[in-house]
Amino acid sequence: MGVSAEYETYLQSRVWRQKSTLKIVLDGGLNALEMLYWHDTGRFMPSTRIRCEQCEYRYKRRLINVHHLHYRNIFHEKREDLAVLCEGCHSICHGKAAPMWWHLVQAGQLDPEQLANNVVPIAVAVEEAFAVYELTGPDRRMSG
Repeated sequence: MGVSAEYETYLQSRVWRQKSTLKIVLDGGLNALEMLYWHDTGRFMPSTRIRCEQCEYRYKRRLINVHHLHYRNIFHEKREDLAVLCEGCHSICHGKAAPMWWHLVQAGQLDPEQLANNVVPIAVAVEEAFAVYELTGPDRRMSG
C-alpha cells in the first residue's frame, strides 16, 4: 500500500491514537497495576515496559509502534489486524534497516533498560555516526 495523505492524516488522528493505545494495553504485556494506572489516568506508568510481539523484549513506550499486519480493514482495524512492535522490528517489517541499538539488544549485548534510561553505549553512537557519514559522504559532514 502506498502511503496516502488520508492514511498519514489518520495516523495522526485521535481515533488512531486511541485504537493503537488500546492495542498496547491489551497485547503489550502490561500487568494488572499498569492496566489500572492506565485506566485511571489515561497514561502509562513511567516504569511500564511494553512487550514487542515479535522479539518479545520489553521497551519504554517511546520505542513501541503499532503495526498494521495488513490493510484490508484500514480505518476500521480490528485488534487482530494490528501488532505491538518495537521500533526495530517495525522497521524490519517495512523492509528498512533496524537501528543499531536493536541489533545489540537482539545479540544480548545491550539491556533494553539502558535504552529506557536514555543510556546508549558510546559504541552505538559512534557506529551510527559512521553510518550517517557513509550515507552523506565527507563533503556533507557537519562542522564542529
